[in-house]
Amino acid sequence: MRIGYLGPVGTHSQSATECFLSKYSQSASGLTVPMDTLSHIIQAVEENALDMGCIPAENALEGSVAEVLDSLALNLEKTHIIAEFIRPIQHALIRHDKFLKGIAYIHSHPQAIGQCREALYTLLGKDVKFIPASSTSEAVKALLSLDETHAALGSTKAAEHYGLEILVENIGNLDQNATRFFIISAHETAGSDFLIIPSQTPVKTSLCIGLFKNKPGALLEILTLLAEHHLNMSKIESRPTKKSLGDYLFYLDIEGSIPPPVETLLQQKTQFYKCLGVYPVLGMLND
Repeated sequence: MRIGYLGPVGTHSQSATECFLSKYSQSASGLTVPMDTLSHIIQAVEENALDMGCIPAENALEGSVAEVLDSLALNLEKTHIIAEFIRPIQHALIRHDKFLKGIAYIHSHPQAIGQCREALYTLLGKDVKFIPASSTSEAVKALLSLDETHAALGSTKAAEHYGLEILVENIGNLDQNATRFFIISAHETAGSDFLIIPSQTPVKTSLCIGLFKNKPGALLEILTLLAEHHLNMSKIESRPTKKSLGDYLFYLDIEGSIPPPVETLLQQKTQFYKCLGVYPVLGMLND
């Protein structure tokens, strides 16, 4: 089984993937594959170049990863969510030497920058500039060819891998920072063939819906239907359809599975309906 993660070596995604496999894979035959971007992972899964992908979907500070939600809903036909878990995230401030003085630029993935921006302003001052990278580990790797005015946000594993110094081991705007990861696959039986998930594990259903235009109370009808059938909605989020201004889709997370008769009613009350997955919720995974 080939499982893609956002690389290169040393990313939080690699750590999350390996932790997930150590706890839930039924063999040691899984091959983890570093990929350049989330889009590359998702497309490779859709095209069966990868059997699974481990991708960050939501962060406690920065919210949902829009690229992931939009791809699952709008760009893919076969790929769906087969599991989710949460990982605590600790970003380290990394440099060539162990001194804070002289840092003018911070490199990292935009999500990591957003999670640490205020803490870095407090530590280094408001003049520090942020430079986006495709991943936290790629940002750390970039330091090898840059001068001492540059530092990076990444994992301690990335710092060790590239032989760099850790200035601050855990820096961020929130002490209990965590990221929700999806395991995705285009194979209907990928989970059952490769993973061992306890039978009593709770499940979640993720949906993307589009409402009929110019119909007052359209969203209320959906929420009322869920409430009448005792289906608890744990999340709702709107995203633009990218077709016209003011045109939105809604992403919903529902605890448990949706009975087929209720799903039929939801489809009748929506202009667009797509189930992104019915999957086990594995909770917090620590090393």
